[in-house]
Amino acid sequence: MGLKQLSVVLLVVTGLGACTHVYDVPVTRVEHVQREKLNLKVALQLSEELRNARWERHMMGDTFIIPLGDAFAENSQVLARALFSEVVVTDGTRGPAQGGINAVLIPRMVSVHQTLGAWAWGDQVMSVIFEWTMKDANGNTVWVDTITGEAQAHGGNLFTHQGQTEKRVKALVEDLFRKSFRTMSSAAAIRDFVSSNERR
Repeated sequence: MGLKQLSVVLLVVTGLGACTHVYDVPVTRVEHVQREKLNLKVALQLSEELRNARWERHMMGDTFIIPLGDAFAENSQVLARALFSEVVVTDGTRGPAQGGINAVLIPRMVSVHQTLGAWAWGDQVMSVIFEWTMKDANGNTVWVDTITGEAQAHGGNLFTHQGQTEKRVKALVEDLFRKSFRTMSSAAAIRDFVSSNERR
């Protein structure tokens, strides 16, 4: 049974009409190995928009929500602390919490999509486009790139859809942040910026 069929079952069984269904998805931490951290003090800007990121679909009067913000915020911190020598977390509304900041790193979810399988055994593909921006202390853009994370798993039926959703989101987060780490750690613009700061 796919998500479309599931919504029909829920409406018939409960008799409550329109409902909101929020998936309980555990936060997956994606660890990274960096032999030598880049010598940069970075303010990681985690906006309210990022923390509230989610996939949402309205179907047949029901609303289905998969929260993603906690996983994105947590793993943005894990990635930044693995890559840079010092990281200060800020929400971006009051500026860096400490002085001596060399750069500001801003993660942002651009979009998230999920296809629906026709049946319970059909694959559902979830994809997210994520933007990373690094600015210097004066607000000039040092580097910007977008990363696409993808994952798929069976839609599942009335009894298995929660577990399949957890599996899909876990794989999505791992794919997104492993790609982000590889891209950021090898970005020539970031390494050139680090070198220029060390020469000052």
